[in-house]
Amino acid sequence: MNDQARNWRLFGLGIGLLSAALILWVWSAVLLVKPYRVEVPSSGDTKTCEAPLFAGHDEVEVWKKGTALIEACEEARRWPRIVVIVGASVPVSVIGAILFTAGGLGLRLRGLTDDVRELETEARRRRRAAA
Repeated sequence: MNDQARNWRLFGLGIGLLSAALILWVWSAVLLVKPYRVEVPSSGDTKTCEAPLFAGHDEVEVWKKGTALIEACEEARRWPRIVVIVGASVPVSVIGAILFTAGGLGLRLRGLTDDVRELETEARRRRRAAA
């Protein structure tokens, strides 16, 4: 396989991996800001909990909602899933950035060498024509 095809392949793989990392980041952001439902053990009702990013508990909130709902929300909170998703996106992002950079740099260098060869060929023609 020639260098240009290999560089295009690396460049495309880099874009693909960076796109996958973007999807993972968006998924984790949605999980952070989206409220979720949980069943309260004391009453058996299904209630909506605040999004993990906005969950905060003060005395007034505990008094209004009751401790059973707050405890059920804290137990069902999706922090482990969010951390795993973000953790999985890091190596995908790094490898994608490396491949994207290597492929793009290879393509630019190939273009530069082609330009230099063209200039050298033109200089040879001019020398021959002048002689």
